[in-house]
Amino acid sequence: MRLIFYPGIRRVLLIGSLFTMCASGLGFAQYPVKPLRIIMPTVPGTAVSILARTVADGLQTAWGQPMVVEGMPGASGIIASQALLKSPPDGYTVMVTQAGLLSYNQALFPKLTYDPIRDFAPISLLAAVDIWLVAPGSFPAKSFKEFVGIVKAQPGKYSFSATGGTSGLPYIAAVLVRERTGMDLTFVPYKATDQATTDLLAGRIQLFFDAVPSSIQQVRAGRLKALAVLSPGRMSQMPEVPTISEEGVPDAVGVAWNGMVTRTGTPAEIIGRLNREVVAIMRNPSVGERLQKLSFNVIASTPEQFAEVIQSDAAKWGKVIRDFKIQVE
Repeated sequence: MRLIFYPGIRRVLLIGSLFTMCASGLGFAQYPVKPLRIIMPTVPGTAVSILARTVADGLQTAWGQPMVVEGMPGASGIIASQALLKSPPDGYTVMVTQAGLLSYNQALFPKLTYDPIRDFAPISLLAAVDIWLVAPGSFPAKSFKEFVGIVKAQPGKYSFSATGGTSGLPYIAAVLVRERTGMDLTFVPYKATDQATTDLLAGRIQLFFDAVPSSIQQVRAGRLKALAVLSPGRMSQMPEVPTISEEGVPDAVGVAWNGMVTRTGTPAEIIGRLNREVVAIMRNPSVGERLQKLSFNVIASTPEQFAEVIQSDAAKWGKVIRDFKIQVE
């Protein structure tokens, strides 16, 4: 084991003591002394995995410790969550995840054996991607309101889908938009975003609630058309796309954020150290530039700010889930 993190400490320290020092003030000062394990509830190639790898690379450079990134997809994040909760509260296991797992999974899965708000300790928000409503480029509507008019004129004829399945924010927001506008749209589930995009391009579905990075190139090429974005304000990448609030559905505004958490009970000093390092990584100009090109919005935060976002989204989207009896399919 490298002792580079122990200036002034004699090298005759017992190896066993290196792993128990986090129980003392000295341990807080010397953290970390071994590799971190970064769990994510998705497979590689997703927004979550891009951010997890970004943080892992930054921490490895800053601390000189290897970082282990481990994907645990399935069960709407429950598998990854349970793995985190089985780990010791020592700051050596963290999770990079998306909004739903932390904020409204409790509403989707009332029988959860854990409470995401009570059992997870926020470290920092990382970044967010905007969600927008896209239709085939050939669809006759030139705006969201025209789209609504066409759909309402022929009830039951058209269909929609949403990235992330029925447990994701895009679907929950889609249900809200459908109910608020009175559109009779049939939901079509897909296992993968690219399958939905293929059918959208072919006109087999007519509306897709998608993450902007997944479809922005198709929109720019004119093969798809963006009708509205769910973000609070217009996007810097394509400011001509109106917000869903401007289109008359203000309560559907939502942001698909990602963040890092660990177990509740982890010492505050360790959470503070992790927060400072993660915020520094996310605010690095080169990291920000690279993520912006991928259509991420960097939103590094304090643990307290992150906790407020989790609780706010839990209240907002939890109510939507209960009001419209949304269930995972």
